[in-house]
Amino acid sequence: MNDLNIRYVAARRYAPGEKLDLVPHDPSEPFGSGDFPPFQDDYQPRSLQPTAEELKLKKPRLKIVEPLRAGRDVGSQILLCKVVQGPTDCDKIKKHAPFPTFPKHNKVRRGDSFVVAKVFDPRLYPMRSGLDLPQKPPFDDATVAYSELCREAAVYQFFYEKEMSGYPHIIAQYYGCWVINRKVFNVTATIDEWVGLILLEYIEGLSIEAMCTRDRRTGYLQPPLGRSVSLHSDHEAEGKGQAKMLTLDRQVCLDAIKDLLGQVVVCMHLGVSVPDIFPRNVFLTIRNNGHDLETPRVVLLDHIFSVVWAHSRPGKEGVPAPFGDLELPPHPWEQCCVSAVSEFLGWIPPQWDDRKWLPAKTSPAATAPATGRASDVPGVTEETGIAKSFCDWLLDCFGPLDDSNPYYAVFPEEVSDSGEEDDEELGEEDDEIDISDEGKPELDVETVIEVSPLNPSPRQNAPLKFSFADFLLQNPQEQAYAEILRRRREWEGLRTQDASIPQRPRPRPARIQGISPRSPTRKAEAGGGGGGGGGGGGGGGEQESQMSWASPTSQIANSPSHQYLGGLIIRGATGSGSDGDNEQPPPRS
Repeated sequence: MNDLNIRYVAARRYAPGEKLDLVPHDPSEPFGSGDFPPFQDDYQPRSLQPTAEELKLKKPRLKIVEPLRAGRDVGSQILLCKVVQGPTDCDKIKKHAPFPTFPKHNKVRRGDSFVVAKVFDPRLYPMRSGLDLPQKPPFDDATVAYSELCREAAVYQFFYEKEMSGYPHIIAQYYGCWVINRKVFNVTATIDEWVGLILLEYIEGLSIEAMCTRDRRTGYLQPPLGRSVSLHSDHEAEGKGQAKMLTLDRQVCLDAIKDLLGQVVVCMHLGVSVPDIFPRNVFLTIRNNGHDLETPRVVLLDHIFSVVWAHSRPGKEGVPAPFGDLELPPHPWEQCCVSAVSEFLGWIPPQWDDRKWLPAKTSPAATAPATGRASDVPGVTEETGIAKSFCDWLLDCFGPLDDSNPYYAVFPEEVSDSGEEDDEELGEEDDEIDISDEGKPELDVETVIEVSPLNPSPRQNAPLKFSFADFLLQNPQEQAYAEILRRRREWEGLRTQDASIPQRPRPRPARIQGISPRSPTRKAEAGGGGGGGGGGGGGGGEQESQMSWASPTSQIANSPSHQYLGGLIIRGATGSGSDGDNEQPPPRS
């Protein structure tokens, strides 16, 4: 039997009515990307083959009800399953939540309990040629499938242990990691094919992407504002007129984004990066295990690319988590800008789009006033029904950028060495860098930096002198950083000239003596007050990149925190609430 026939038969094993007998599996440490330790010979994936003792246990059983995403060449199979028999081993239940129990009344389909199985069957991953399958990374399909299993299971298990999964959190409840026997022909003569899967909470809802259409010209989402949306199928209740619908208006849309961003910064505070925040992965539901909810719940699914700091390469090397020293989660204003949520424009008012290189300003969606009850939406004015800007809305929703905010930490205002507030503007220390017509930095060779051989600081005794030009010529990273500064100045100039772009407070250079740039205001020993600029396209990494020009930016670009923070919600927006949206981070070596 050739590969195509095997894949065809394997796909049929996930048809409705098929039974899944579960055997518990303890996955290995996450691997398979640069975020994790290198894949070495002494660090191999664990076998999916259960032990003889595990096979003797009474197996939990599921029955496939409906494939939510299944078939050949789609990768992992996502299946809605009915719980026929729950687990009986109490020791294994400690690693995941107990299986759900739905209420037995006529509004829920047959009163059964449901879970979602995400099956990582390598035979159903997209086919590749032999040239794409060497015996080293990129791995073969079996290793890729097991890598995705381990990475996603690690994220869900982490949140379960932190009691941050299930209602009302944005992380779905976790019901464990298992293996099933999916041999091609269900006869004793064929070889066993053990496949890994994770069980998750069944979210009876729709993704934001599924509820909307897309504007062909601008790419904006077009939600059905003012209409009722059915988030789940309940034919018996619908026949009696008892089905609960969600009336979608601008307030509901903004509340969903508020819940999403508010809990994402909590994930960042716990040490988890969540880069895959797209409308297709953000779900709304008004059900929780068969019970109706008064307000919609937001759920973020698909965590294959999420990384738990404790499992990451720098975390294994003992590097502290980027936000581990904060008493409270970072303020969303400092971690998010319009570019970070650009995929949600239309769901949020398109008038907030201040990215000048896009033609969105002329679209009807961008010029029409937002609908909904303006008085009930934070940051929305009564006159137009539109918030002044996305940044203003963040401040209205999540509070001020100072010590008076009891829910979020903000970065302290920078102070000079004398303890007084530093009034220097960002980039003033780089005034000696001129820009030529060709767009390359033209360096003033008369500029001299004093650097100590032991400690590269301009305030050391017995300094070593050399020209700034020589310094940049010997450090290509610094040349790239100078180009970034030039682009930032151009963008800030455009922002100043164009009155239609909301002006944001500019951060001050991080010249703090004895105070970490990531320390919260309440921990600062100097008397800097409110949050001021905040910058933080990535929290600590971005703050460190704004330090004095005397610090080597190549070290910042290669720091574990900077690389890790590249995967946070601001991956798509290297700026922040105060930086230019088209700015790029310092390049990695």
